[in-house]
Amino acid sequence: MNISKQSLVVLIAGFLLAGYSFMTIWNYQKKTWENQFSQQVELTMLQLVGKLETNAEALFGISTLFESSTHVTREEFKTATSPVLKRNDFIHALDWAPKVKQSDRDSFVAKVKAEGYPNYMIKEPFEDSRWVQVSEREEYFPILYREPAKDGEWLLGFDQLRSTDARETVKQSRLSRKPLATKVFLLNQNKAKIPVTLLFFPSYIKTQKSADLVKKNGNLRGFLFGVYNMEKMMNAIILPYLPRGLTMTIYQDQETQENLIYGERHTNRPLMNKSDVDFFGQSWIIVWQGSFEFLNGFNKSNAFLGAGIVFFGSIFLAIIFHMNFTRRLQIEMEVVNRTEELNQARDEAEKASRAKSQFISAMSHELKTPMNAILGFSQVLKNDKDVNEKQKKMIVSIYKTGNHLMGLISDILDFTKPEQVSPELKLIDFDLANLLKDLSIGFKNSCQQKNIDWQKEGFDDNRHILVNGDRGRLRKILINLLTNAVKFTDAGSVSLKIFEASKDQFRFEVLDTGVGVPLDQQESIFESFHQEEKGFKKGGLGLGLS
Repeated sequence: MNISKQSLVVLIAGFLLAGYSFMTIWNYQKKTWENQFSQQVELTMLQLVGKLETNAEALFGISTLFESSTHVTREEFKTATSPVLKRNDFIHALDWAPKVKQSDRDSFVAKVKAEGYPNYMIKEPFEDSRWVQVSEREEYFPILYREPAKDGEWLLGFDQLRSTDARETVKQSRLSRKPLATKVFLLNQNKAKIPVTLLFFPSYIKTQKSADLVKKNGNLRGFLFGVYNMEKMMNAIILPYLPRGLTMTIYQDQETQENLIYGERHTNRPLMNKSDVDFFGQSWIIVWQGSFEFLNGFNKSNAFLGAGIVFFGSIFLAIIFHMNFTRRLQIEMEVVNRTEELNQARDEAEKASRAKSQFISAMSHELKTPMNAILGFSQVLKNDKDVNEKQKKMIVSIYKTGNHLMGLISDILDFTKPEQVSPELKLIDFDLANLLKDLSIGFKNSCQQKNIDWQKEGFDDNRHILVNGDRGRLRKILINLLTNAVKFTDAGSVSLKIFEASKDQFRFEVLDTGVGVPLDQQESIFESFHQEEKGFKKGGLGLGLS
């Protein structure tokens, strides 16, 4: 099966356009999916920051208890912290570490022992995991209260200025008067290590002095701090709000495996975004990752659908072009076949016409020979003195009838001649005046027989007009025109005029006073075998003007 160039071009263009449509829709759907991911990350980030601030406010509320009272008992501390611990199971413990000057150290320790803690001392860890009493220095921040108290009494008296994980945070929080968090570290608990961060809230004694004087005079009362289980906190405050397919990984300071503090980094995830969070002075890098489960991935069906519509549309157009191409080929083949049939029919018709013309010509010449004898003998008998009047009338009738038949035979010969001879003109040099003189002599006698006048203009017997042309055809045309003029004129005159229209060109006019030709018949009289009503009455075949 032949495929038209147009159909092939449409198929190729459709294939390319389908591929382009597929990639365009695919990229658009993917970009939309990525934008939805970015929007979801922004929303989740707002929720995360909001939750972290909310949890910090819980500690802020407890810290105000110490600022509004000159003395907070252990029971009051338990009462204030129990609801917070109950609502937030990720808070491993809440502690109060007051500031103790060196001058007040002994009285402070004696007072705590009197409250039922005989082994209480301000202490620090030693290399062999033993607790030892801290050496003397200007001030201390030992843990005084801890909730939940169960399994935490062994930490009472731990000086936070001697804690490796908390020392710098305590100093910075004191200077900035802002809550600050420690770096996440691993806490040993029940033979397990859990990632925790300590959030310190400084508490100051209320005073009428300015903030600068407060710092200068050392009106810091102590620190309230919470021990936050990092994994539990994130699982509680943000994990329930993460949509399916969205995961979160948190690093502190740098995006390295050693600094990973929450979650697990995945490979080959199509979506990823990063956010920076300041968690109370600690720089966290949050890496958000999305899998194809996020919103069930981007819509791939639209890309296939769009490309399919374009491709099948091009196939449909190609089919239409191919059908048109096939139909055109069929029409062209039919035209060729019909043309061959017509040419064959024309050749057969021309062959038949030539045979007919040859037959008619032959028959006409064969008829003309006996007719010439009949006319000749009729003319001899008509002039014989021994023929009586009755016989002469019969002979004249024979002559006239034979002469009419001779004219019909001549017309038939003239009609068949164009099919037999070449249509090319036979140009020769001849005397136009001599041709016209011969015609004038013949048609003058014809006019005299009908008692009508013969007139000529533009030539005479003594003038010679040398021209170049087809003498035979010019003679035949003039004879046909003059013959019709004489035939259809019963009274009046027939005239032949010649004018020199321009250099080497002549114009001929044949005028008569006969019946004329009606306007509606003037175009059709030049058709072969066509005669109007009066022409039938005069006889002839209707070939004179064709």
